[in-house]
Amino acid sequence: MLFIAHTYLIGQSQKKLEALARAGVRVGLLTPSNWVDRSALFHGKKIALERPFRHIEYYAAPVIRPGHIASFLFLPGAIARTILAFKPDVVQVEQEVYSFAAAQAALAAKVQRKKVVVFGWENLDRPLPLIQRICRRITLSLADVVICGNTAGSSLVRKWGYKRRVEVMPQLGVDPDEFAPSMTRRSGPLRIGFTGRMVHQKGGDVLLRAFRLLMHRGLDAELLFLGTGPQKEAWQSLAAELGIAERIQWLGSVPHVQVPEMMAQMDVLVLPSRSAPDWQEQFGLVLAQAMMRGLPVIGSTCGAIPEVIGREDVIFPEGNEVALARILERILVDEGWRRELSQYGRERALCCYSFQALAEKLIQVYLHTGLGCPSRTISS
Repeated sequence: MLFIAHTYLIGQSQKKLEALARAGVRVGLLTPSNWVDRSALFHGKKIALERPFRHIEYYAAPVIRPGHIASFLFLPGAIARTILAFKPDVVQVEQEVYSFAAAQAALAAKVQRKKVVVFGWENLDRPLPLIQRICRRITLSLADVVICGNTAGSSLVRKWGYKRRVEVMPQLGVDPDEFAPSMTRRSGPLRIGFTGRMVHQKGGDVLLRAFRLLMHRGLDAELLFLGTGPQKEAWQSLAAELGIAERIQWLGSVPHVQVPEMMAQMDVLVLPSRSAPDWQEQFGLVLAQAMMRGLPVIGSTCGAIPEVIGREDVIFPEGNEVALARILERILVDEGWRRELSQYGRERALCCYSFQALAEKLIQVYLHTGLGCPSRTISS
């Protein structure tokens, strides 16, 4: 299986591919060799392909428009040469179906009579330029299987006319050892955690107002914000205005490797996102990470959050701080329910969101759709 995606430049993100390789699948990876991060936090940073796993066969090639996720292209012939060198049975391109790279990879694979799997996160039917609509049509006409990161995405590809097999599963998983539950309960007030980018859509202000309601009811708790972003000062000002600033810690951003350590300081995690005309939550990786750690999680009705969590009693209508405060209060006062949520989250994360679980589901997709699943002996 040859994977083509910019996401896998980072070694941490390649753990699903490593799990596939250890399950006996021959895995190749093609990424851009000149990628530039254009996200707000790391704008302009050059990212080189990391090669931490010896069971993955790595390839890298230059692209046009590096960093432009929907419109980058590999230089002519790069994908074809990689397919000839690696000789995969299946090419799995993990870029949105309307992206230039997805159409380019699908065409290159079909010229060499390879099966094509396409993964995408898109969950909104937003207006697209003509060239991207053409790419979407090409990609969907050639894909043997489309994998969507959420159920809204699967509905969209059906709306766009795709008739073949559609699966739903996230692109990235969580390491059960890295996010293992804490063995000891720390002392002090229960800590409510927020992890993510501080933007309006993430709903930090809703959490602050819910926390004020808890304080008015005399509950003993603290609030931890992990992350940064353009709304940080506004949220800090709101905390002061609400009279709760002394109960809040602003931890800033940390590298991925420190996220488990930061989550160890939390007793419950909240993702209070709200929808925007051009955005809804597509997954919410922090939910899967917190569940793997055994943290109770609470989420809004925004996008894919309810399906990630998988139970209704910890879901509140987006923007509704009263409903959020009600769930938080029960978690704070009901230790038995808190333990049940902790156990439920860990079990669901192991079953649905570990890298091993994702690899096993991919193998089943390959086998059940007749794509084949070539294997080889893996040495430890």
